[in-house]
Amino acid sequence: IYKYCLSIGRIEMAYFSDKLDIYENYTRGQLCDLLNIPFNADIVRGVYKPQNYSTIFFFSTINNWASYINGKISDTEFLYSANSQYLDPEITQHQFTRKELLLFVRIDENTGFYYFGRCKYSHSRDYRLPNYLFPLYCLELLETRFSNVVGIDIPDLFI
Repeated sequence: IYKYCLSIGRIEMAYFSDKLDIYENYTRGQLCDLLNIPFNADIVRGVYKPQNYSTIFFFSTINNWASYINGKISDTEFLYSANSQYLDPEITQHQFTRKELLLFVRIDENTGFYYFGRCKYSHSRDYRLPNYLFPLYCLELLETRFSNVVGIDIPDLFI
């Protein structure tokens, strides 16, 4: 699970995306099995940072009880609501810290999450909405498109 980086003499953690299939539907329980961890409260959160991996999971439920704003704004960009007034620097600086961001989306709580692959935090614009407390992360898909998946139709956000 660890690899030794000779060039700078430090240990780097592996990426979890190597264990997943693009556009597959996963439950959190299945992901726990793949991570070889027990199901716990940490993985139920919207953002999950598994130990032993250089990976950050984004779990998005479009129709959610907390009224978070989540949805696509293009075929490759997704807005994800932060759950605090500040963006997490570990996410916004993930390219410098060599963390991969993985996007999982479902329509409601009755389904599993479709895996859309690796993405990056896009600095192209500061997404804040009037009368909405939380800032939004703009996640840009790196290898996939929302229109390529069969089985889920993610609505467009018009902001």
